[in-house]
Amino acid sequence: MHIETVPVTPAPASPSHQKLLRGRLRQLAWISAVTLSVAFWTGLYFLVF
Repeated sequence: MHIETVPVTPAPASPSHQKLLRGRLRQLAWISAVTLSVAFWTGLYFLVF
């Protein structure tokens, strides 16, 4: 019964799924930007001091 309900849910939830994917992409972009900035500043710190 649970297996039958699984294929029915993605059809109406497609826009929300797309929004969720977009949010995850934005989160990934933020995380990558933060990690890049942190790595850059730590590298500068180790180069200077």
